[in-house]
Amino acid sequence: MQTATLALVHSTAEHCSSVWCRSAYTRLIDPTINNALRNVTGCLRPTPADNLPILAGIQPAELRRSGATLSLARRAMEPEHLLHSALTRPWSADVRRLKSRQPFVPDSQQLISSSDTLLQTMRLPLGESGV
Repeated sequence: MQTATLALVHSTAEHCSSVWCRSAYTRLIDPTINNALRNVTGCLRPTPADNLPILAGIQPAELRRSGATLSLARRAMEPEHLLHSALTRPWSADVRRLKSRQPFVPDSQQLISSSDTLLQTMRLPLGESGV
């Protein structure tokens, strides 16, 4: 049941999610994913939606979408990629946009820098973390 849910519901619901995951309409897709996770786990409606992916053993939708964005951003760092020039130039926040718009470039630049920082921390020997 879990494999069928991943194959049918998640693949359809998260198609090209790196492009639209910052949209306000994401909230319209999450209930469908939650219903599918309720079918997988056998949980009822009172079960908090945040617990459903954990109970089903499936990565939460927000993390899957961030992973898709990070994957696209890493591919775009290759010089021959179409998005390379947009991703490597400094982002100008003073560009006039609607308040509801959250563009791909600043989000992906932030994901790349935070993932690089996380990877560097993970590579530190155990005693050097400063904790």
